[in-house]
Amino acid sequence: MTAAWLPHYRNVGWWKDGPLPGTSGNAIVGGHVDSETGPAVFYGLVSLQRSDQIMVNRRNSVHSAVRSARVERF
Repeated sequence: MTAAWLPHYRNVGWWKDGPLPGTSGNAIVGGHVDSETGPAVFYGLVSLQRSDQIMVNRRNSVHSAVRSARVERF
């Protein structure tokens, strides 16, 4: 697997061939923890717990709520 391009530090990239928000499956997302100016979109990810609700705001203004099924840290 090669490194993917990451979005602006306030945004998250969603793997285009993965499941859509709100559907079953393993999603792959990419984003930054911090930036040159401070915290970024994933700054608080360290506190994510199993079953936490995650709000997904899509480009087309559709909003979805998903739950974390499992949390792994590497």
